[in-house]
Amino acid sequence: SEERASTFVAYNSEEIGGTMAQIFHDGRGRLLLLGSPGAGKTTLMIQLVLELLDSEPDAMPVLLNLATWSKDFITLDAWLKKILPAELGVSERLASEIIQQNRLILLFDGFDEIKEDDRVSCLEAIARYGEDSGHRYAISSRKKEYFEVAKDAPVESQIEVGPLSIQQLEAELQRLWSDPVKPERGARLLWNAIQENELLRKVVETPFYFNSLQI
Repeated sequence: SEERASTFVAYNSEEIGGTMAQIFHDGRGRLLLLGSPGAGKTTLMIQLVLELLDSEPDAMPVLLNLATWSKDFITLDAWLKKILPAELGVSERLASEIIQQNRLILLFDGFDEIKEDDRVSCLEAIARYGEDSGHRYAISSRKKEYFEVAKDAPVESQIEVGPLSIQQLEAELQRLWSDPVKPERGARLLWNAIQENELLRKVVETPFYFNSLQI
């Protein structure tokens, strides 16, 4: 509806480049990133890591996959002590020291990969972790799996990664076939196929499939 749409701010691909850290800060360091499979959620999380490394030299952004979360951990700290040594390539003692120093910015990727029965407990654990105002984090998830959970993520801001527009597809392929040094003939052939085939046009709205077809 128009009323709901008015609460959203749309970014194009050029605007979002280099602004993930600012969006993260605008959300007070509590961000949710949603999208369809292959939409580019993990890519944006990696972009956020790189920007935070540049903008916050005293912090340590860490990208973690949530697939290993289980309600048996009870607290987020218990889970972190279990997985951080392997993720960072450090000893358990050093991992504990890093956690205690409170310098971590935790970027949780793949909420949808958690077992269905454990997802609510994960959000509850993150909420308890977030009771400390110094703790910052981002969560990414596929839309379908997140909306199936009858609990809101404890965040201040939300981003949804939309599908690629036909204009974006054309601009990227035209850039390739118009390259003055090494024009890519296949890019024009792919563009012609996209225009002629409605099903293909729908498929390539997802960046993963668009990139795969280019390869």
